[in-house]
Amino acid sequence: MFVWSIGTVTLIRPRRFGKSLFLAMLETYYSIDYADCFDELFGSLYIGQHPTGRQNKYMVLRFNFSEIKARPEDLEQSFSEYCCMMMKDFILKYEHLLGHRIWEVVRRDETDPGQMLSG
Repeated sequence: MFVWSIGTVTLIRPRRFGKSLFLAMLETYYSIDYADCFDELFGSLYIGQHPTGRQNKYMVLRFNFSEIKARPEDLEQSFSEYCCMMMKDFILKYEHLLGHRIWEVVRRDETDPGQMLSG
C-alpha cells in the first residue's frame, strides 16, 4: 500500500503472508552485495531480462524488529540499542564505500540513534 499524503510504502499483510520474503527479494535485487550473482538469481525472470537500471546500485540497511525482545519497560532502550547496532554494522560493512572518515561524524559508542551523528 502506498500512502500518497506521506509518500511512503507500507506493507500490510497477515502473518505468514510472505512479507519478509518479499523484502528479502527487494534487498537482493537492489543491494550492491548481490551484483555478482544478479544473472544467476534474476536472469531467467522477466525482471532479469528487463532490468530497471537500478538493480544492485544501493547499500541496503535492513532491520528485523522481531529480534527486539524486551519487557515493556525496557522496550525503548532495547529498540534504540538495536537500531544503533544495525547502523554501526551497516557502516562497517560499507566503510570501503563510505570512506573511513565516516567515523568522524558518527559516534561509535552512542546508544541513542538520534545522537549518533556528531556536529
